[in-house]
Amino acid sequence: MNNAFACRLCGECCSGDMKVFLNPRDRELLCEYLSCPPEELFSRGYLVEDLRNGISLPRLKFREFSGIKFCPFLENRLDEEGSLQGLCQLHPQYKPLVCHLAPLCRTVDFAEGTEIYGFMPPHPACPGCGPEGEGREVLTHDSLPGDLKSRLEEEREYFRSLWLALDGGL
Repeated sequence: MNNAFACRLCGECCSGDMKVFLNPRDRELLCEYLSCPPEELFSRGYLVEDLRNGISLPRLKFREFSGIKFCPFLENRLDEEGSLQGLCQLHPQYKPLVCHLAPLCRTVDFAEGTEIYGFMPPHPACPGCGPEGEGREVLTHDSLPGDLKSRLEEEREYFRSLWLALDGGL
């Protein structure tokens, strides 16, 4: 798999059966964007709880229209040539970390003490994933802007605390 990527604004990564889990900072930013307290994120239908490994984690609740599921913050519009563009209403200031980093992904194993970064196409048929040399190179952890690095650190600590609570710190 190559690691060339240039977003084509197709909106495909914001539709389908994607599961966008939110860390505490993501939820704070969403509350700021919507000007609402945290508990209203659920009552307004933006978030749902998803049970993972015995822990309830909040994630974005995708909407459905004519059998198509999509992020509630996906805005489709036509560009100057009449082509459909998928734009994120939260971009860039309020965008969830996992969406901001795509197609950079990471796997953290607290038991092993490892953290691995990799390339994962945002969608199986992503038109932004081209042959080597096309588009721009995917960010690596080392090349991330400082604000994203600090958000990654916050997220790691959040999931580490959940892991410690779940496994008793083994």
